[in-house]
Amino acid sequence: MRALLEALALRVDRGGRPVLRDLDLALHPGEALALVGPNAVGKSTLLRALAGLLPAVGGEVRLEGRALAGWRRAAVARRIALVAAEDESPDRLAVRERVALGRFPHRGPIARFTVQDEAAVLHALRLTEIEHLADRHLGTLSAGERQLAAVARGLAQEPSVLLLGINCTSSACSTRSASAEWPCWP
Repeated sequence: MRALLEALALRVDRGGRPVLRDLDLALHPGEALALVGPNAVGKSTLLRALAGLLPAVGGEVRLEGRALAGWRRAAVARRIALVAAEDESPDRLAVRERVALGRFPHRGPIARFTVQDEAAVLHALRLTEIEHLADRHLGTLSAGERQLAAVARGLAQEPSVLLLGINCTSSACSTRSASAEWPCWP
């Protein structure tokens, strides 16, 4: 079976120093992989490189067998969602609005929401069990609730690959909905 996302001899530098060196990784459809380790060892750097947000100094990242560098950014965004540990969303943004941002790769920033977009947002809110928070502003949420809203945004994107760079000291990692029990998209 061909890998959905892979890194081949990947090397990424940050601030002029090597962070990832000759890293090989292959993720196949239906697989889950956890990167666990102390701070400052390159976990977030790897996730950003796999999502195409950091350039490789050597090696390459492939998506569906094609070099990521050859993909249009919008096409990558429809297939890969990255939920980073840092959430820089404005406090005045409602949870539903935050989750709806996941639909931009499918429709662009100015197109009207479709019935399919609304259904994807609602489905993501349900999967993360935060429907009751949909109308609350992000600034009123706990860190764990805010993180679940970020995960819901990634799920609303309906990606083939969901990269989670979440901080597991928050309550988001202790809930059933934030565990590996999330179903795959049909």
